[in-house]
Amino acid sequence: MFGQVPNETANPWLFVSFLSNINNIKNGLPDASILGVLWSVSIEEQFYLFWPLFMALFRKQRPLLFLTILIGSLFFRYFHYADSSVIYFHTFSVISDMALGGLLAWLCFEKESFVTNISYLKKPLIFSIYLLGILLIIFRKDIFASPMGITFENLTLSTFFGFIILEQNYSNHSFFKVGNNKFFTQWGKYTYGLYCLHFIGILSATHISQILGTNKSLFGVLVWETALALSISMATAWLSFHLYEIHFLKLKVRFGFVTTVKEKRRNTMDPMEEELMV
Repeated sequence: MFGQVPNETANPWLFVSFLSNINNIKNGLPDASILGVLWSVSIEEQFYLFWPLFMALFRKQRPLLFLTILIGSLFFRYFHYADSSVIYFHTFSVISDMALGGLLAWLCFEKESFVTNISYLKKPLIFSIYLLGILLIIFRKDIFASPMGITFENLTLSTFFGFIILEQNYSNHSFFKVGNNKFFTQWGKYTYGLYCLHFIGILSATHISQILGTNKSLFGVLVWETALALSISMATAWLSFHLYEIHFLKLKVRFGFVTTVKEKRRNTMDPMEEELMV
């Protein structure tokens, strides 16, 4: 379609079994760029498969479970710091992100004082943490270049992103609440498609720019091509949700664990009715 000659190395069995992150370690990134982002989806599915079992086995020691996974992941990263593909793609290397999320969620539900402390955070402290986090991201290659830096990079950055979620949900002194913006909340349900399919938008925009010749200027690449790629990606995500994903989401009412009457009502709603409710 884009005039490219395929040279695919991806193992299809590793992709259909949600082990594409292992494929990236063994075979390198797939030739098809749209497959390249699916490694993180595989880790997510591995998490969904095993996490309920762990939560049931450690019903009374959940904080210990979270901390054990966090520490184990740090040791794994330290002993593999020289292998960038393992550090970036291996489940044991990045599972600390989800363990930290589990720990923060447990604290929110089980420790009222934790949420109270977040709600009382003052604006100067919030600003300082955001500034520090942004600087860590910008200069991450220099800050996390050493073996110990590589070991703690994921945990440090995921702590910052965890803070963003907590601050947005519980702080009484936020500078801006993303959840109050209707555009962002409406498009939240399309983020899965945006993440998985955005390379279609990028490749399409690049190809169209080449045909039109708009890729010969800085403005054309940075502004026109970027806007076009975003527009195509958003349209593709919208179509994916309404033509494909929504049929699987409806299965939640049959197989999902419904905890509240309101949630059950949502799961049985027509998509248009749900949009009116929002």
